[in-house]
Amino acid sequence: MQLLTTGHSLEQIAETRGRQLGSVVAMVAEMVERGEIEFQPAWIEPEIAAKIESLCSELGTERLRLIKDRLPEAVTFDQIRLVVAKFRQQKSNRATAR
Repeated sequence: MQLLTTGHSLEQIAETRGRQLGSVVAMVAEMVERGEIEFQPAWIEPEIAAKIESLCSELGTERLRLIKDRLPEAVTFDQIRLVVAKFRQQKSNRATAR
């Protein structure tokens, strides 16, 4: 979390910690979903994030493969995980606010 708050990219954190990028993304996605950290728009291009969010609304967030299959091949599961975490966190906030 400290590396994120000091402006390190996910790739830099993986390298610094000697971890695979996917492991770092999974950890960060969990923190985003729990509301411990804010989703950073710099992690994913806004157009891609918007497409993923739209598919989350349409298809749900339980099966990432369904979302992946509807996106360009260049979009990664790591990108999807981060946006899904943001989507779930926002949905949780809306449910709590009611």
